[in-house]
Amino acid sequence: MALKVDKKEVLEEGVWIEDFLVKVTEDGMFLYLEFEKEDKDGIKAFLGKWKDIRQKLIELGFCGVLQEPVVKDGVIFVARGKPAVAPQPGIVDFFSEYKSILNKLLPTSEDLREVNKIICAKKGEVIGKWIPPQDGIPGKNVFCEEIPPPEKKEKDCEIGEGLKVNEKGEIVAEISGVVQVEDKKIFVEPEYELRGDVDYSVGNIKFFGQKLTIRGDVKYGFRVEVEEGDLELAGGTENKVFILVKGNFYCSGIVRGEETSVIVKGNAEVKAVEYAKLEVEGKLIIKDYLIFGTAMCMKDILVKEGKGMVYGGVTRAKGNIEIKEAGNESQTPTKIIAGYHPKVIESYLKIIQEKLLIEETLKKLQKGIELGKKLKETGKLDEKKREILKQIEEQFNLYSYRLETLEDKLQDLRKEMAELKTKVVKIWSKVYPGVTIGIADVTTTVPEERRGPIKFKLEASIIKVSELKERP
Repeated sequence: MALKVDKKEVLEEGVWIEDFLVKVTEDGMFLYLEFEKEDKDGIKAFLGKWKDIRQKLIELGFCGVLQEPVVKDGVIFVARGKPAVAPQPGIVDFFSEYKSILNKLLPTSEDLREVNKIICAKKGEVIGKWIPPQDGIPGKNVFCEEIPPPEKKEKDCEIGEGLKVNEKGEIVAEISGVVQVEDKKIFVEPEYELRGDVDYSVGNIKFFGQKLTIRGDVKYGFRVEVEEGDLELAGGTENKVFILVKGNFYCSGIVRGEETSVIVKGNAEVKAVEYAKLEVEGKLIIKDYLIFGTAMCMKDILVKEGKGMVYGGVTRAKGNIEIKEAGNESQTPTKIIAGYHPKVIESYLKIIQEKLLIEETLKKLQKGIELGKKLKETGKLDEKKREILKQIEEQFNLYSYRLETLEDKLQDLRKEMAELKTKVVKIWSKVYPGVTIGIADVTTTVPEERRGPIKFKLEASIIKVSELKERP
């Protein structure tokens, strides 16, 4: 319906309907009337004629006329325009564990080490939902004029590398890595570099990706767990640190602390170790020294560079061990054992011990059986003794069967033990007295200082020493 009043006149002077002056706001979004607060009779009179007034407003072509007027502090609103709706940018609605990525806020935690500043996603993991951009919606003022929506001020969030939106509108990680936000762009970075320490400003780290590089140290009590990929640590560790690496581990500093533990599923290359515990499934290379540490490696251990020292603690490898200098002048107790596999050695020794006990038990049972047979031959085997003999024979059969089972297991273990017994310990510079050298399940203590290069090798269950012609 076309407007039947002059817009300019209404804006300047208002419009009279019945005996009431209806005004319009400057923005053209409201029609209203003004009364003195005390003029209750005037307000009552207006409300009494509201149906007629409402109809008149509609006939004059006004839009947004209310069903019922709104009275507030002596002002009566009778029409309201429809404001334009601003366009909305495309955004990411992160799931709770990823909320801090957008606003950079750190989640609260009773343990201050659990601030989790570095947030990762695993390949195939859903991190949130994509809310597409929405166009603005035009509005309309009380003169029925269209109000264009404002221009979009914010740009859309951009789904970047390593992420995709599936048919459900879910944001899925295509690769594992750190979820990053830069200038409204959200992406996954498979290689991440932390330019600083792992401390209270960063929190414990659980990383998924190709490689995590830490340019500082891992401070007291913090954890770094690399569930996928490699870890490069430019600094070292303080005490009570836990590091787990499913890939390879490179450390240019010192891994230290009696309560520090490092577990590596791949290879490890460390500058130095002091008092800490290392478990490595691949090869372990120590670039300088290992003192008072506990090291277990499922391949070779090499300590040939730098000082090349190993003293104090226990150093074990399933493979060979090569060291420049073993022990020290103080004759600190030091154990170096090659060809060591915890499960194989422990199972082998346990079965051997059980086998000896069973053999001893069988001897005693055999004597009991022979005595029973003699009693039977002489007619002195009464009913009670016959029952005892029966029980002894049953026990003998049970232990015999168990002994056969152990023999079968020993056959397999002996094959593995034979392989372990081929491993050697090489000393390139010297070994001090008091150092215990072991190959598989056999050990010997070095009685006096020996100069290298020498090799400790197992021959006929005896560890023998021979000179090496080769050089490291």
